[in-house]
Amino acid sequence: MMGKGKKIEIIQAMRGIAALGIVYFHTEYGPWRSANWGVDFFFILSGYFLMMSTKVAAGGQYWKSKLRRICPLYYAVTVVVAIGYILVPSVFRSTIVNTETMLKSFLFLPCYAGNDKIFPVYSIGWTLNLEMFFYLLFFIALKINHKQRGSIAIGMTCLLIALGIVFRPENVMLNFWTQPRLLDFVIGIGIYCLEQRTGRPKINKKICITGISASILLLFSGYYLLEDCFSYLWNMLWGGILLFLCLPLYDMPVNRFMKLLGDMSYSIYMAHFLIIGFICRVLIDNTKLSLMNTVFVIMAIAFVIPCSWVVYQIFEMRLPKKLYRDGRYMEQNNS
Repeated sequence: MMGKGKKIEIIQAMRGIAALGIVYFHTEYGPWRSANWGVDFFFILSGYFLMMSTKVAAGGQYWKSKLRRICPLYYAVTVVVAIGYILVPSVFRSTIVNTETMLKSFLFLPCYAGNDKIFPVYSIGWTLNLEMFFYLLFFIALKINHKQRGSIAIGMTCLLIALGIVFRPENVMLNFWTQPRLLDFVIGIGIYCLEQRTGRPKINKKICITGISASILLLFSGYYLLEDCFSYLWNMLWGGILLFLCLPLYDMPVNRFMKLLGDMSYSIYMAHFLIIGFICRVLIDNTKLSLMNTVFVIMAIAFVIPCSWVVYQIFEMRLPKKLYRDGRYMEQNNS
């Protein structure tokens, strides 16, 4: 196993591809509907790396490492969205800003937003809400039995999903906290536990690369191969296979740019929606396919990268060094 904090470069590259897929998904242009598979892949990675990085059940440090990484940037963009909503509310389709939604957003509690969807003020922050809830489940599992934390976390998660399927709770929090998408974390934990028992998978490099390429292609095609209600299950399946096929390539170097995209994937995810939302909803008619619109969409996606790099430098590199003396809280298991 790799040491704590060491990053598998091929996985970083996959994170970069997944993040750009999510950026494209939010352009809502062309064949965009399958491009959000990265959400499930990030959840799977969280389950895997959460198991790997949690060596001690130190409560304070456990939460510090999560909150320090997630909160500063998330809170900043939430405030930006709230100001934007006050100034130009017509631009925001899935946002409601009031005292309740702001408070719940800051506390990572699910709430109803526009169109009766369960979104915080910054709508894509729903992934962080689910991530933080799973961190809580995993923390409980750690406290019950550190050695058996994976099995306990899997058991609790599967029980919640089963309760959600059986009772279909109308309460917004219970509905959100029992959704089947929690299985992503279970898959990540399962892959880690399998690796611990059988060792790192030994698969020919060419086979792995071919399988990774096929998995990415299938992930980008899921919505069009299946009905919408089954596409997230498709993402879980191939997202898990994608991670598994990356593990034998743990020592393979990748292109520096792709690695950088993976390193800053959290910043890409948090920053892109504001940029893409403005460009593709205000400046471009993304309902019409044309050469001009295609060029603008490509330019918009490309523009997200340097903007996200600036955000990454501020919120993930420089701000931690100023705020925290132990700025070594950066983890690989983000959303």
